[in-house]
This record gives sequence, structure tokens and C-alpha cells, in this order.
Amino acid sequence: MSFVSKLALRYQKKRRGFVSVVSLFSVIGITLGVAALIIVMSVMSGFRQQLLDTVLGTTGHAVIQQYGYTDTKATKAAAELLKLESVEKANTFVSGQAMITARKQASGVMVNGADLGKQKEIIAQLKSGEKKMLGQNQIFIGNELADKLRLRVGDTVNLISPDGTQTIAGFIPRIKKLQVAGIFNFGMYQYDSSFVYTNIKTAQSFFKLRDAVTGIELKVKDPMQIDQIKRDVVIKLQDLDPQLPDARVNTWKQSNVEFFKALEIEKRTMFIILMLIIIVATFNIITGQMMLVNDKTKDIAILRSMGASSSQIQKVFFYSGLLLGFIGTFVGAVIGCLVVLNLTEIVAFVENLFDTVLFSGQVYFLDKLPADLQMNDLLAVIFTSMVLTVISSWFPSRKASKLDPVEVLRND
Repeated sequence: MSFVSKLALRYQKKRRGFVSVVSLFSVIGITLGVAALIIVMSVMSGFRQQLLDTVLGTTGHAVIQQYGYTDTKATKAAAELLKLESVEKANTFVSGQAMITARKQASGVMVNGADLGKQKEIIAQLKSGEKKMLGQNQIFIGNELADKLRLRVGDTVNLISPDGTQTIAGFIPRIKKLQVAGIFNFGMYQYDSSFVYTNIKTAQSFFKLRDAVTGIELKVKDPMQIDQIKRDVVIKLQDLDPQLPDARVNTWKQSNVEFFKALEIEKRTMFIILMLIIIVATFNIITGQMMLVNDKTKDIAILRSMGASSSQIQKVFFYSGLLLGFIGTFVGAVIGCLVVLNLTEIVAFVENLFDTVLFSGQVYFLDKLPADLQMNDLLAVIFTSMVLTVISSWFPSRKASKLDPVEVLRND
């Protein structure tokens, strides 16, 4: 260890009184700031990733809608789209809004008539009910909707369409009785409370579409490349039948662009706000180091008179301040990582301790607090903390290097 490093370490160990208190609080402040930033950034990343997984796993990566799509034409187009290397699944579907009633309660729902390919994914999320394909006049509902209407597998529900028949006695809505064949749980309140799935033939009958379908739902191998895939799909559709009007292709990015953009802005905003904790803590480093320099002016003068250069004196106090920032950053990073890796257990413990729900699915869309510790976020927090520490350590060390030993010893 060099002379400069030994002296910097010695000054840290020999701190007393108010200088020691200020240094301690600066380390604690940096520790709390770094830990809080890592936890919040990980939760925001986890929140975004779980929402993204739920959206991509529940709905199609792209939806193709075209006026005059019959079941035959749509099935033919889907078969051709499957020939594209980037397309994994292409399934026809029917969708529409309706009202579901049971036990004198009602709720608005989005009815999805799914084919076999889509049903396999829904079936994988069933929490109750037989994991088999839906038959005629059967329906899958979400667990939140089931709780609201007090439904179980085997119960009968009424599906009411906003379209009906106008008679001399007044408007008569169209009603269809369906049996609950299964209850699914995607872990996202929006889907679990308002989405229902039924057989595609049942949906066509309910909405009186005859052999028409709403469109084609695509699943692709790489959802992140959906914009490029969309261009290939549009070209393929134009080649299939130039006589048909242009199809409308809507991707998952277009459907959820504002939502995910808001999450990204919120994540950046939280980073800036919580960074203020670290900035305040680094101000304490400046205060503590300035007080240390004033306390050691005589030592500085003696060292200069013994041959120490101004750059060596600057390094002593620079390393001293840097050590405080390093300790705070390291301990904060360790605490933050440990909390993130055990976040589910910590939340469950707090909920049991206070008998409350910290993370309501009705408010946050998801039914549990997600966390995704990303290396980029971790390195960004550590780097920012160390940069602020370097800046805070530089000013006091610069002042120490500028002290005139002759003036100090003359006035002593």
C-alpha cells in the first residue's frame, strides 16, 4: 500500500466528534439511496416485464382484420401466413362485447371465440376445471370475474348481447345460456375480470355472424421484431388476393404503446427522484471532507514541508472521500440486491404482520409485486453513485492541495 493510501485510510480511522458523525451519515445516506434505487428500478422493470409477458401470452402479437372475412377465406389466409418463417401461429377468432349475468349480478365482458391454437394457451392458465378444449355452449372465465359473480365450474351463466330484436313489445336482447367449463388466472386483473373465452362456433352463433370471423390472430417467434414482421405480413396478404381491400394489421406495440411508454417515463422519473437521496448524501461527504481538511491543516503543512507534493496531498483527501462513497455504494448495492431477491417473502411477511394487502390487483393490474434485477439498472445506479462521490471528493481535496504551508505554520 502506498504512502498516500495509508494516510487516507488513517485519516478515516482517526475521525472524531462531529466530523465522524457527518461522515457516518453520508455513508448511511448513500447506502439507503443506492438500495432504494436498486429496489425501485427492479420493481419497475419486473412490473413492465410481467405486464409484457401477460399481454404477449394472452393476446396475439398482431391482429389482422379485413372487411368480408369469412371463415373459409380467413383460414386460407392463416395457412399461407404460417409459411412465413417469422410466424409461429395464425388462428382465426371472433370477438365482441357483451354482458354476463349470474346470481342476479352482471358484468361487462369481452367475449373471445377462440380456435384450438388459442385455447391451448388459455387452458394452460386454468386454476380449476378440466384442461380440455371447449365444447359447444361452454365458456372459460377469469378468477376475478368468478369471485365477483360467485361462480364455480359447472355453473350456468347468461350471455347478453347489446344487439337484439326490435318487436312491437319493445327491444328484446339476445341471450345465450353457457356453462362454465373452467376458471383461468393470468395474474392480470384487467384480463381476469373482463375477458371470457368460448368456442368459435358458439361465438359466431351468439353474435349472429354466420360464417364470418373478426380476423386472424398471429403469434410470432420474436415479438420484439413485430414491426418488420408486420411489413412481411401486409405484402403476403396483398399477394394472396389483390381484389380484397387492404387489411388492417394492428400489432401489440400499437395497442399498448401509450401504456408501456408511461411505464418507461415513470421508471426514469423515479430514478431521478430517488437519485436526490444520493446527491444529498454526497453533500455530506463534501461537508465532512471540508471539516477534515480544516482539522488537518497543520498536518498538511508539515507534510508539505517534508517534501510531499500538492498532488499527493490532494490524493490523500480524494481517496478519503472516495472510500466513504465506495463503502456506502457497496453496502447499498448488497442490501438492494438481497431485498429484490427476497421481495416476495418480505411482502408476504409484512402483509401477514399487519393483516393487510400491500399490492392489490384491482389497483396495479397484477396480483403480486414483481421484481426483475437487471444488470444494466444495477450498473447504472452504482456508476451514478460513484460519479457523484468522485465529484464530491474532488472539491475538498482540491482545497487541501492549495494550502500554503508557510502561511499555515506562521499563523499556528
